[in-house]
Amino acid sequence: MVYEAVSSYICNMEIYSAEEEVGGHSFITLDRNLGQNHHIYQDSFYNSVRLAQTLLDSNVRLCGTMRANRGIPCDLGGESKCLKTGQSAFWRKGDVMVQVWKDKRLMQMISTIHDATIVNTGRRDRKTNMEIKKPYTVVQYNKFTKGMDRADQYLSYYSVLRKTVKWSKRVVLYLLKCVHFDAFFCVQDTKYKQTSKVQELPA
Repeated sequence: MVYEAVSSYICNMEIYSAEEEVGGHSFITLDRNLGQNHHIYQDSFYNSVRLAQTLLDSNVRLCGTMRANRGIPCDLGGESKCLKTGQSAFWRKGDVMVQVWKDKRLMQMISTIHDATIVNTGRRDRKTNMEIKKPYTVVQYNKFTKGMDRADQYLSYYSVLRKTVKWSKRVVLYLLKCVHFDAFFCVQDTKYKQTSKVQELPA
């Protein structure tokens, strides 16, 4: 599913049928109708070095978590085992950057948008009172995937799904729920714009 990062609006979706390669054809098909010059944030289920390069050729950039078997160089994989908490290492080829960062667990990121900068998050550790620092890729990924999390949260409320032996009924009910979700945000957006216009009118 493709969501708009701010409003959580569902832009496109495809039902996975296990007929295509994960992370390749399916994602490109979803993105085809969105055009070019977009920044896409997605989880590790799809990301790979190969997909990042393919999308770059279409002027689409991505950022997200990544699995170890999706193209992480051997040198970087070996170096990541020696990292201590708070340390990071990266590998770059052209605009494609793969970064590993050790927090409570090892995080593997891929990005064609950012560099390997470590930034302050503006928060402090409760135990040590030290400033919490994270890679910029992680900060931006957490920021722009909130739309996806919010959509999943809303879709979990007031579920219309019912027990049935036919999988097709569950699919149809889920699609109807997604339509209602998008309609809700369209109405909310319309009300917000109307309210803003009223406030802008001179007294």
